Amino acid sequence: MRKDDGLELLKADLKKRVFARLYTLYGDEDYLKKFYLSELKTKLLDGADEEFCYFKYDMQNFDIVSLCDNLESYPFCGGNKLIVLENLELSKINESDKKQMLARFSELADFVTVVFYYDSIFLQVDYAVKLKRQGELRELAKFGPSVDVSIRGRAELSRWVARHFKAAKKRISPAAIEFLLSYTDNSMVNLKTEIDKLICCPEAEVTEREIQQICS
Repeated sequence: MRKDDGLELLKADLKKRVFARLYTLYGDEDYLKKFYLSELKTKLLDGADEEFCYFKYDMQNFDIVSLCDNLESYPFCGGNKLIVLENLELSKINESDKKQMLARFSELADFVTVVFYYDSIFLQVDYAVKLKRQGELRELAKFGPSVDVSIRGRAELSRWVARHFKAAKKRISPAAIEFLLSYTDNSMVNLKTEIDKLICCPEAEVTEREIQQICS
């Protein structure tokens, strides 16, 4: 599978509202990862009460008994169930619990979708740790799409920035957008912060001058 295939599969699933049993979301672009996780949650649960169909675990509250119960029990009043496992390191889970968990992933019910969600810093570690964590990601890819959400290319970022200013009824030229991308880093999280500041300025058109005066 090519690097972008997992993301394209996820986009197609969201559009069709037909979902895999397990996704792994990782990569450098936290803004988009949060966006796609939110989209999964919205479309999977479809307004159902989250208390009965949405469950989240991390390294602090992980419990194999609770997880297995939520994987197997039917959601209240039907519908789907979403279970998010955030920044869960397989190597730090008890070996018996890990085997039990992975065995469950091979036989997930149709009403359950599991998402392993990893912040960008998960792979921003020294080489030996990074290799180990990449191995864990490959292990999870056996059970469903592995979605690498990396920093977007310049053209895609330019379109994304333009849409935000248009929605706010602010004018900005392609040259000013290019200057903004050069002036700041290309993380969507940071860009969105700078865009929000620029949208609040009183001028109808955002130029390089406003970007220099307002942006970090």
